[in-house]
Amino acid sequence: ENKKFNIISGFSLDNRFYKNERSRYQSNQKLDENKKNILLIGNSHAKDSYIIFNEMLVDNSNLNFILFSTQIKCLKDLSKNELCGKKINKSQIELFNKSDYLVLSTLWHEEDLIYLEKIINKLDKPKDKLILMSTSPTFHWTNVFTLLDQFVLENKRKPNFKEIEQLEKELFKQIPKSIFKNNEKLKEISKKNNLIYLDKFDYTCDLNKSRCHILTDKGKKIYYDNSHYTLDGSLYFVELFKNLGWSKLFN
Repeated sequence: ENKKFNIISGFSLDNRFYKNERSRYQSNQKLDENKKNILLIGNSHAKDSYIIFNEMLVDNSNLNFILFSTQIKCLKDLSKNELCGKKINKSQIELFNKSDYLVLSTLWHEEDLIYLEKIINKLDKPKDKLILMSTSPTFHWTNVFTLLDQFVLENKRKPNFKEIEQLEKELFKQIPKSIFKNNEKLKEISKKNNLIYLDKFDYTCDLNKSRCHILTDKGKKIYYDNSHYTLDGSLYFVELFKNLGWSKLFN
């Protein structure tokens, strides 16, 4: 089995390897009163954002990044000290009240968007301290192999420069229209409420060329499924975050 999945050195077709590697990345869940606290809220996509922000600003000793996992729609019950019917404790409530910045980063669903403006009001944060991030591009997924995996499996090698370009275009075509629709809605809500809006497509894809990154500049896999980043993928996106000026958001 190992030989089957490791056709190329440093590249595995067993995506459990990448998923487990990412899951071992330790996420902080505590406030630090001596630092500026940034709370990232959302489902598993919030961890992707958490890793990038945390790695990008790892040398900034004044910042403390915190990850809080929940579906965004559940925040509508926050004033009742509940999240989707489950009670939350005092320390969890303090994360929302005492964090200097709140960043909503998730795979946005229709129900999240229905309640979003109500949630924005409940969070009661200054407009320049509340940040919305778009949905990441989501691609076709067989529950085993990505588009890149299928190429490697068939050709027993990584794609060359021209093949990468073609695969990146194919990847872009796989994105459902609903993703773009939801992101447009998010953009509208952000503008209406004077919130900071960060579009994940600004670093994951090139909209002008209808392409999405599929390999890092070191030839490492970026996605281990239909939307989640490998650890190598997250580290690759760190530099792209910096190029967008996102490292200065919490100054």
